[in-house]
Order: sequence, then C-alpha cells, then structure tokens
Amino acid sequence: MRPSVWVVPGYLVATLAVTWPLARAFRTALPAVFNSIDPLLQAFILGWDRHAFATGLLRVFDAPIFFPERRTLTYMDSLLGEAVISGPAALLMGGAAAAYNALVVLGFVSSGWATYRLARALGASRAAGFVGGLFYVLGPYRLSNLGNLNQLQTQLVPLGLLFAVRFAATRRTRELAWLFATLALQSYFGWYYAFHLALVYGVALACGVAFRWPGMAPLPWKRAALAAGLALLAMLPCAWPYWQEHVAMAGFTRRLGKAALYSADLLDYVRVNRENALGRVLHLPRGDLAYAIGIVTLALAAAGVRARRAWPAVPERLPGFDRFLGWLAGLAFVLSLGPILHVAGHRLPVPLPYAVLYFAVPGFSSMRAPGRFAELVLLVAALFAARGYDAVRARTRNTVESGLAFAGVVLAAVATAWSAPIPLVTYPTAATMPPVYRWIADQPGRFAILELPMPFRESEESERDAVRQIWLLYHGKARADGVSGFSSPAHEGFRALMRSFPDPLAVRAVAGRGVRFVIVRYGEYDRPEAARIAHEIVAVRELLPVHAEGSDVVYSLAPADLLAGLGPGSEDGRPESRASLRVSGRP
Repeated sequence: MRPSVWVVPGYLVATLAVTWPLARAFRTALPAVFNSIDPLLQAFILGWDRHAFATGLLRVFDAPIFFPERRTLTYMDSLLGEAVISGPAALLMGGAAAAYNALVVLGFVSSGWATYRLARALGASRAAGFVGGLFYVLGPYRLSNLGNLNQLQTQLVPLGLLFAVRFAATRRTRELAWLFATLALQSYFGWYYAFHLALVYGVALACGVAFRWPGMAPLPWKRAALAAGLALLAMLPCAWPYWQEHVAMAGFTRRLGKAALYSADLLDYVRVNRENALGRVLHLPRGDLAYAIGIVTLALAAAGVRARRAWPAVPERLPGFDRFLGWLAGLAFVLSLGPILHVAGHRLPVPLPYAVLYFAVPGFSSMRAPGRFAELVLLVAALFAARGYDAVRARTRNTVESGLAFAGVVLAAVATAWSAPIPLVTYPTAATMPPVYRWIADQPGRFAILELPMPFRESEESERDAVRQIWLLYHGKARADGVSGFSSPAHEGFRALMRSFPDPLAVRAVAGRGVRFVIVRYGEYDRPEAARIAHEIVAVRELLPVHAEGSDVVYSLAPADLLAGLGPGSEDGRPESRASLRVSGRP
C-alpha cells in the first residue's frame, strides 16, 4: 500500500486526539473554545441555511432574526458552502450537532491534505508533506479558533496557492481556471479567507512579474481577465446581498476601533491557545488569540530556511520562490497587526497599512478580526518546516533512523498541540425546548416574537440569547432580536429603548416591528426589576397576558396601526379580558 494512503487517516486520528472529547459527544455538543456564543450562532446559520435550501433558496439571506430587517444573514458569514456539505452529514450522522462537528473535523483533515498536496508539488517527500500538513492543522491558530466553524475551513487557501504555483510554472489555462474557481468557491465558505487568497494571488503576481516566472512574464491578460470575470460572476449570488446591504444601510461596516480590538498583539505570536496542555504545565504564554507558530514547527522551519536548499520541484522554473513566501508571510504578519501597533496590551502610536486597506479596498472593512491573517504566516512556516524535515532526514543513515525521526516529529507535534479536554457546549434540541415555545409554535400564521430580557447592546449578547436563536429553528417564528456579532444602528436604538419596557414608547416600538407576542421571562430578571415590570405592565392595555408557563408569561400585543390611535385613557375596544393569568413564580 502506498504511504500516501495513510495521509488522510493520519490527519483524522490526530484531529480526534487533540479535540477530545469531541468524538465522544459528537451528536450532542459543539466545541466552545473562547466562548459558547460563536459555535451556537454558527450552528443556527447552518440550520437556517439548510431550512432555506429546502423551502425557498431565494430567501436564504432573509434570516428570521432582527425582524423586520432584510438580508440579516449578511450580518455574518453566510456559511452557504458549509451548509451544502452539512446537509448530507445531518442525514447520515443523525442530527445538527453531528453535522456541525463533521465540518469541524473536515476543516482539520482537508486543510492538512491540501497542505500536503502543496508541499508535494513543491518537491517535498511524502513524509515531509505529511509533517507540513500536520503542523498547519495543529497550530495554536486553529485550536484557538476551534469555536469558529468558518475559521476552520482553511483548505482552500493552500489549494489556491497550489494552483497559483502550477500556473506560474506552466502557464496552463487549466491551472488559471482552477485558481480563480478556488477564490469563487471560498466566498461561499467564508469571506475572511477569500481576502487571504486575494493576498496570496496579489503577492504571487507581483513576485511573478518581478522574478519573471513563466506564467506571469508576461501575464496572459486576456485569459486572466476572462477567468477573473467568470469567478466574479460565480461569486455574485453570495456577494450581491452584502453589496445591497452596504448600499442600503449606513454603518454596514465593522468599525476600525473594533478591528483594532481584534488585531494581533506582537506577543500573540509567542502565545499558545488557552487550552494547551504543555502551556499549562510549563506556564507558557497563553491567550484567546494565539498565533504562535509552534515549537517544533518553528525549529524545523528554521532548519528549512538555513538549509538554503531549493524547492526540488521549482528551482529553475520559479526563481526567487523563497522570497515570494517570505513576502507573503511578512505582509500577512503586518496585516494581522491591524490598524495600529499593539505590544503587550498597549497601543503604540504606530499606524499600519491595514488602516489604508480598510478605506481603500471594497469589503475590507467587513472584517472584524485582522489577526486572522496569521493563518498565512502559519502556512508559510509549515511549508518551510516540511523542507526542514527533508533536510534533517537527509542526515539520517538508514531506514530505522528515518522512521524514528518521523515518529518523533509527529508525536512532538501532537504533544505540543495537545489541548484535551476541550470545552464543549450542549446543542439545544427540540426535546429541551421550553414549553412556552411549544405554545408559540402552535399559534397559526407567520409573525414575530420578542423575548425579554434581551441584551441592550452587542457586547451583552450571551449564550442564553444564542440558544433562543437556535430554538427558533424548532418553533418557526421570527425574532425581533438576534445574535450575529453585528447589529444595525436602528436595532441598537431599539435595544436601548427596551431598557424602559413597558413604557408606552417602548411598547409602540415593539409593535412597529410587527411583533405579535412578547415573552417576558420574569425568572431571568433580578427581583427588583421583575417586580417593576410586573407592576407597570398591568396598566398597559395594549399588552394582554394570554399564556403562562412557570415564570414565563406571553403577552399578546395590539397591532401598530391600532396603537397609533391609542392615547392615555382611551378605550382600546379589545374584547379580551384583562384578568391576570395565574403565573407560578411571578412576582
């Protein structure tokens, strides 16, 4: 059996090991590194995408959150590519959690395989290619992003670089077509890495022209323009709703200050992920944003650079290839630092190029976390580490020593990445849905609900709110609030107004959003606030208690056009009784 047959199973075993106990809870829980909100949010997106595929693909971007706002799926990565893959996985593996976790594992394994293929194309041995892929998928970058499904799907970045290398060396139209097709496909899996691929292609083009690579000196402009145009056309269904929202909504960007908040600190490049076992034992620097290359990776990458040994497959066709990789890693490193330099948590008055691109490049302002450009730094380091491994192996005297060296490097890579047990969050199911939602689901018609308490600003969104959003997939009613990591300026104003609920102005704002039922969870308020709301809501004639489950009370809300004609002391003319419901646990 050829050694390459063991590449994918090898990555699978390593993935299941470092993400333990995910395999044991595969059908019930999600990895929740950094926080539990992000995985629950992305699980909701997958669930909504699959529902929209089955019921009406054209309305997929009108996710039923932040009702009645349009195109709310554009507030985050759409995950359309992930949803297409997760559909069969959900059927075959028995549920939404298993489908989500299958994508987690796929992100590791396919990214490793793509890096293996890239390293092999550059002339690395099979063992070196496997090692390079292993370093790429077990780096602190990936493990610190384990709770972000879209950030795990890095497989198309090394594949895009592979096609760029092939085109630069051969000038074949087929490789040019695959190069742009990869970029188009990446837009459906996540916009962050689409920008990463664009950086790869831009640096490759500049170096190809400067170093006179066959595919780019001169560049076949007509073929390139045609391939790029077809790629843009393929990206249009995914990109157009984002452009529409950009035009329609003032402030449809990530603020530059938020980009600075999620930029890499220089010290992040020496930090390992917070769950790293070796980091805990040796008291190494750890953090939520961990971009360290990895001890073994760094050592072998240094050996690869020192060896000054040309890539066996590209010594004559692609002169200056080392410098290309150096430029790529260097630019990615600088961009990862964001708009202003951070060192040890302190902002220094050193402006960086990211701020220029933020204003100059369309779509660049949509990225919240510039630090994720560190993924490209890790990829380049993994490629040099593969070359370093071949340089080290060349010094072994026989097959036994070579095998021991391979086993030692693989075990060291897994040991230094070991982060088990990783934190998990239980996936909400229909069986665990609160009874009040079952009553809501039984009400006829399409309408929106508002659930209180609610976060008053984006920074207050919690696991509770993300879980409520997933339960939407079971009861089927739109929500006037939502969780996305972004909310429109209009919705931020609405949230601020809800602080005074049930003030008449707040009630009218709720009705103006087309809400039919308001669910007040008195048990989730502190006692004084619960008592205030319960006391004041009795006098609000526009809110009629219609159902109760424990401390959860459902109020029916008069339509907005009726509320507009109501004033203090007026008769609402509603036939329903204002008699209070008997609510267990209600103040």
